Amino acid sequence: MSSSLHTLLTRSIVLVAAAAFGAGTLICGPAVADSGVLTVVDPRVDHASSPILVEDAPVFSWRSESGVRGAVQSAYRVVVSDAGGVVWDSGKVESSSSIDVVYGGAELAAMSEYSWTVTVWDGQGHASDPVTSVFRTGLRSTDGVTN
Repeated sequence: MSSSLHTLLTRSIVLVAAAAFGAGTLICGPAVADSGVLTVVDPRVDHASSPILVEDAPVFSWRSESGVRGAVQSAYRVVVSDAGGVVWDSGKVESSSSIDVVYGGAELAAMSEYSWTVTVWDGQGHASDPVTSVFRTGLRSTDGVTN
């Protein structure tokens, strides 16, 4: 076999192998797309990560992270619960807001513990895993305590 034919065959084998490797990468592509789902991090109430006492209607915030560059939040849902169950559910809100989301339910009981859960959606409609945090309410000015 001539040297030029050997070189041509070697290059052809390398190209076929590269094409096969590329095809394998494409087959694996959708699994990588799952990393585009947003992850909720740093949930806060009244700008604190572990609030001891919340005085008024709580204000929620969080950050979203993703393995995909440019992924953004397109919607959120906040659910507040006590030991008896859900006390407020924002429903799915089409919004990129993740700072200063104000509680919109009935007045919360004084000196009580509440949990809150936030779920966000990305621009493709994929929901994050819900993230839950807790807060406690303080005394109210109408609880008979005077200055």
